[in-house]
Amino acid sequence: MKNKLFFHYIPLGFVCIYTFGIHVYFIPLFPCKPNYSYDLSAFVCGGPCYLDTFIPSVYDIIIDIMLSTGVLLVFNLLMISRVINYKQRVSPSTPVSNILKKNRQMILQLLAISLMALINWLPWIFIILVQNFYDPSFGEQFITIFLHYLPYFTTFASPFLALINLPKIRAEFKNVMRQLMTTLHILNLTPIMANTGNEVSASDSVSEILLKEQANKNDDGKKPPTYETLFSNTENPIQVHEQSQSRYQNTPAVIMLQSSPTQSMDHIKSYMC
Repeated sequence: MKNKLFFHYIPLGFVCIYTFGIHVYFIPLFPCKPNYSYDLSAFVCGGPCYLDTFIPSVYDIIIDIMLSTGVLLVFNLLMISRVINYKQRVSPSTPVSNILKKNRQMILQLLAISLMALINWLPWIFIILVQNFYDPSFGEQFITIFLHYLPYFTTFASPFLALINLPKIRAEFKNVMRQLMTTLHILNLTPIMANTGNEVSASDSVSEILLKEQANKNDDGKKPPTYETLFSNTENPIQVHEQSQSRYQNTPAVIMLQSSPTQSMDHIKSYMC
């Protein structure tokens, strides 16, 4: 209970109180310069006045943003290493690769959230530090267009990154994507089937539409030739008919139609041998 108090409740309480207190001081209570005025045409009216002061601005960037982002990454890596170390002590014969494979969902969740926070905040930290120490006009347009909105994705995307690795959520997501792909396939198929003469009505089910599509194809994926297309490719349709008749006259089905039952069985045996 003592460890839980010092390592769980006190850090959480300190973070909540510190975050609320530091922003109450910096935004409504910070003493602004007498000539400071908010720009109503700028983003968030130009921002709070403490950003124009060197020490509070650098403190906010390093302690409140840079340190918290680094702590998030470091503690997630420590948690992953602790899980691997604990599993290896429980079963020393198990290789580390198998432990990583069994805990890959947790590792992916933690690393995805950490890397997303780093990607969103590192450009902001770099540009603000350059503005404070070297060039005040460095990256102003980039901050105005992109970086003001980029950190919001960390808050919005964190629940989705945590949920997407759950097995039930992933299965449901795959079902939704499968239904979407089937719908898109049917929508793309409808004008093609209309050109081939098969009408698709609103009452047709997915299986009926797919059966209509399959009816337009033979084994090699092409439409079966009609009499018009068959005879249009030759100069003598009668010759084509005679060739097809001679091709199939020795098959068992034709033999059975042309002979008696006893003779047909003999013909089939001789054909098979």
